[in-house]
Amino acid sequence: MEYQRFLTQGFKPFNPLELAKETEKIVTKKGEEGLERKYTNFYSVPVYRGIATGYAVGCCLRCIYCWSDWSRDFPEKFGNFYSPKQVAQNLFKAAEEGIIYSNYWRKLITKVNKLRLSGCEPTIGKEHLLAILEFVENSKYPLFILETNGIILGSDKDYVKRLAEFKDKIYVRVSFKAATQKALPKEPVQLENFINSLLKL
Repeated sequence: MEYQRFLTQGFKPFNPLELAKETEKIVTKKGEEGLERKYTNFYSVPVYRGIATGYAVGCCLRCIYCWSDWSRDFPEKFGNFYSPKQVAQNLFKAAEEGIIYSNYWRKLITKVNKLRLSGCEPTIGKEHLLAILEFVENSKYPLFILETNGIILGSDKDYVKRLAEFKDKIYVRVSFKAATQKALPKEPVQLENFINSLLKL
């Protein structure tokens, strides 16, 4: 299949799970220290009152309102490969350094003690993410936030069960948005089905 880039007028619908598989072939590779994955950067930001964040490359959706950069649509051209250990080390380092790109925020948030994976879709590369969580579990950091669209988790119960093993530290933030208010389910039955499918995550 031809890799799905950004959407253009008259685009053909695609299967997000198939796109996830294709994306995984691009953004992951076997390494000496486990499955490696591509990221564009690691640094602390002021959201969540200060959090060290790793920005993943590649996604299985093509939301028109997405804030991610071109690494979503052209994952082969952006980012570098990191082992799970390197990702954890980069997150820890970013937390220790705190917010370094803004003196304003650095003065307001003097300590960063939370970790996060965000950017495109960090659940692509199951074994990679689970290995990162092993390092986080044994770290001094009390909270790890995983931001996801939930597509992959909704199709893989084993993935969810294995993430739940880290329940003392992980917080999974499933983001379901729509480009317009009209795009969200409105009928009670539709809305109930929508919410129930999310609760299964």
